[in-house]
Amino acid sequence: RKYISPIAMAVDNADEIRESGIELFIDAGDEDMFNLQQPSELLHRVLWYLRIPHEYHLARGANHTGSSWRRRGPQAMDFLFRAMDEALSPVEIMTQEDKDWAAWKAAQDQ
Repeated sequence: RKYISPIAMAVDNADEIRESGIELFIDAGDEDMFNLQQPSELLHRVLWYLRIPHEYHLARGANHTGSSWRRRGPQAMDFLFRAMDEALSPVEIMTQEDKDWAAWKAAQDQ
């Protein structure tokens, strides 16, 4: 592609994004001074269409900066902490047979 955008990346890499398990958070104010609410909404709709899991927030009466961050900031931090907790929680990959062997091997080495 001549131009790269988050929307193009989502379209071109939908399967890889879904398989990666990456957590996506999109937040925009409907009165954004940079008019980012429109591309944010479009990105949300593309992700939805492609069935890429994400969390999307459009804050009513909110600008790009300002007092709305008193309520939006904690939402973003909550998402971040949830995503990090899930990423840092170990996934169980050993079968019971593997665990039994590892325990036996550890006992043999002592």
